[in-house]
Amino acid sequence: MKYGRLTNVIFVDNKENTPPYKIWVFEKMFSLPGDKVKFLFYNTDKVVGNYRLLQSNDINEVNNLQWLKDLYKKVTPKNLKIKDHNAERLFNKN
Repeated sequence: MKYGRLTNVIFVDNKENTPPYKIWVFEKMFSLPGDKVKFLFYNTDKVVGNYRLLQSNDINEVNNLQWLKDLYKKVTPKNLKIKDHNAERLFNKN
């Protein structure tokens, strides 16, 4: 209720050496059009249904400045080009 109706769920399973993750997108109630609240949950131990909140774009929720590094921690630093990763594109997409 706090964020309105769940608008979209993006599920990514084992891409780019990441654990499975989900992005929940909410159209914010009483906000400007296009203003969306997003939550990224990830499953580090791959136990069914054991997702933890890693990042949100709402200032009152989890704001992890290193969320991409945490999500991509199995990718070697040589191959880690943050701007090229699917998770960032999906999370920042309107």
